[in-house]
Amino acid sequence: MAVSSLHIDVAGQHKQIPKLLLLETAKLLTLNREELAAEIQRKLDENPFLLCHEGESQQEPVVAQTPFDEPVGVSADFPGTTSLITWKNTPSEDSRVDPTDFLSYQTTLLEHLTQQIYLADVPEEQKELVLWLAGNLTEDGLLEDSLHSIGSVCPIHASDQAWQEALQTLQSLDPTGVGASSPLEVLFLQLKAAPNDALTPARSLAESILRECPDLLLKNDKTAIARRLHQNPGDVAAALNILQSLDPHPCARFCALTNSAVIPDFSVEKKEGSLTLIFQDDAAERIYFDSCTYSLLLKDPKETRERKTMEQYAQQARLFISALVRRKGTLLFIGRALFQIQHRFFSEGPQALLPLKMQDVADRLGVSKSTISRAVAGKFIQTPFGFYPLNYLFSGVAGSVGSALALSAAGVRARIRQLIAQEDPAHPISDAQLTQMLAEQGIRIARRTVAKYREMDKIPPKNERLRLCP
Repeated sequence: MAVSSLHIDVAGQHKQIPKLLLLETAKLLTLNREELAAEIQRKLDENPFLLCHEGESQQEPVVAQTPFDEPVGVSADFPGTTSLITWKNTPSEDSRVDPTDFLSYQTTLLEHLTQQIYLADVPEEQKELVLWLAGNLTEDGLLEDSLHSIGSVCPIHASDQAWQEALQTLQSLDPTGVGASSPLEVLFLQLKAAPNDALTPARSLAESILRECPDLLLKNDKTAIARRLHQNPGDVAAALNILQSLDPHPCARFCALTNSAVIPDFSVEKKEGSLTLIFQDDAAERIYFDSCTYSLLLKDPKETRERKTMEQYAQQARLFISALVRRKGTLLFIGRALFQIQHRFFSEGPQALLPLKMQDVADRLGVSKSTISRAVAGKFIQTPFGFYPLNYLFSGVAGSVGSALALSAAGVRARIRQLIAQEDPAHPISDAQLTQMLAEQGIRIARRTVAKYREMDKIPPKNERLRLCP
């Protein structure tokens, strides 16, 4: 059955499924494989009715069709979902995976913001403007250019007020301080984001210091600050303590590299000319209920406190197992949809990634956007081109694209990498030339955006690439 023809009865399912099971499933859905393994071990240690098969599961990972084992929000009459989904495809020239791909993918600031923008409760028109602003941020998350200059090269025509509202939305996102024009404004935004019950004289004084004494703040000259603001040194010290608790570089974590290993939840393999999607997590098959111990419990006719406690353990064990199966079913359900929608990405690479919003997948599957968000958070997929977080498959439109299928921001970055890789080392391509070459392919974006995408991929500018030429 095609995914597009599925009918999902969300409301009906929630009537049938106990609230506790929904809550437990939602909790497990947010966990990646490493976190899930830790949670399973914790449950095994504390619940005598939970057992684990040793080693790898030998069962074909298929979602069990018991009354409460369907994926979150999926109706009971939905056919069984297997973990193997095949997409016919011509093999690529080289499907080998570089061993270095096992190093974890570092989520970029742009991807982190894009995820939040899709979930923001604002009109779609404003989301497009916010996405454009996000694409113009520096590596530090600053918006150094004016709204007027940014808007002048945007293919979307909008009023000054619309751009101002888009900026406010951007600055409301995590990390607090993103979208500021300077590190000083970063601190202002973080002060404003503090809860109302944190409104104290010290906080008001901290704002005054930022506004009137930025030069003295850099010197940490408490006496001079107190003198300029006509405040006593003790109050100034309290205000400075607040400022020192803030982070002038909230986006720095997105620049840090990590060498931790990726544990994929899905993998896409090429077999006999076809791409196959495989679900890697067999936790739902390995964990089972100890029915023998439970049978012995039922034979004891005494209504003791210990028996009641054991019955509670038994109930919790069944709940946990059902939630594990539902988690798996939900991930399979969403993974199948992403595999079908982004099949060109899996066969051709990042340059073929299509623009896709979480709401699009939610509407297609008949589940809530929050379910999609929870399901993909922290999950990875291994592809013939390397490892990617599932939320990488959700990407915004980068610019005005002539083809019927718009190209995503990630796809544009891949095109830029491809063009630079094909350049003559003795005559490297400038950002202006890249902009023109993309325009000839129907992708119209600003030269500054080209430069920003190049910098995000750690590619030196033209003059530095020329010096590197042997």
